[in-house]
Parts: sequence; structure tokens; C-alpha cells
Amino acid sequence: MEFPNYFTNGIRVLVVLLAIPAVFRRRYGILLQAAVTLAFTFLPWLLGLGDMRLSPFTKVLYQTVLFMALFLGMGYKFYDMLVWWDRLVHFLCGVLFFCFGAALAEKLIRAEVAGVLVFAVSFSLALQTVVEVLEFAVDCLARTDHQRWQKRSSAINHQPGSALQPPGLVDTMMETVFGLAGALAAGAGYWLYLIR
Repeated sequence: MEFPNYFTNGIRVLVVLLAIPAVFRRRYGILLQAAVTLAFTFLPWLLGLGDMRLSPFTKVLYQTVLFMALFLGMGYKFYDMLVWWDRLVHFLCGVLFFCFGAALAEKLIRAEVAGVLVFAVSFSLALQTVVEVLEFAVDCLARTDHQRWQKRSSAINHQPGSALQPPGLVDTMMETVFGLAGALAAGAGYWLYLIR
């Protein structure tokens, strides 16, 4: 068994262990996040069934981002407790989405290095946009506050005291900037790896 498989199983065990206390405390939101997180841990396996090969780095990064974003971020409210958590997750998402885009470009269009770089960065930015649209849709439909647009948001850590814009715009733009930074950092790393 390869390291990514051990890592994935470790994440699954960790999610179950951290969800057990939620049963006794009747924190059903955490149980829902645990179930969703566990379900999504199988995505790389499903992609493998479709002959989509992800690198070991991409598999480990995917499980890490999934655990950080869905389980710790939403379930245990790390987004509200830690100022930097959301930005770190979006940076890592930029890297992860780049890796997915590079794998797609190599498999489907068999592009040269420059083509893979352009496609993967564009793919990462497109997925970041989809994430922001989904956040907005959930906020509108479920009356949540993922984009920090409410004037009386309990999560004030996304709003710098000197900001001239409302919290929602600042949150969305910071997530976009960090997602772009992650995609560009991944592109630079990919290029350096290939020219070695």
C-alpha cells in the first residue's frame, strides 16, 4: 500500500475519532460534516476508476484540504476561530486545483509544458470561482455567512479594521488572491520540477 492510501485511511480514522464526542454532545452539525468529509475522501479512488491518475502529492494534498476545509473549518468552526485559516485553505485549494488541472491537461489534451501551465492555472482560477459561487448560493439559500457579507457577522476575523469595503467583498477578494497565489506557486513549482 502506498503512502497516500495510508494517509487517506489516517484522515478517515481521525475524522471518526474527532466525531465521536459530537455524538455525546449532540453536535449534529459536526456529525454531518464528518459524513460529508468521509464520503469525499473516496473521490481520488473514483477518479482512478475513470483512469484519471493523480500524483501521490495531489492525493495527500486533497485529503489535507478536505479535512481542513470541511471537517475542521466548517464542523469545528476553525474559520471563525483562526484569522489565517480561510486564507491558508484557499491557498492550498489553488495548489490543489492546479494539480487537478495539470493532471487533466496531461491526460486529455496531452499539452506541452506551457500548455499545461496555462490550462492548470486557468482551471484553478475557474474552480476557485465555482467555490465562491457555491458559497454565495449557500449563503442565500440557507442564510449562512460563508462570505462574511452580513453586517452583524459573528466572524469578524475576516474584516480588517482599516478596510474600506464591506466584509463580504474583503473576504471574497482575499480568498481569490490567496487562491491565485496558490495556483501561481504550484505553476512555478511544476515548471521548476520539469526543467530539472
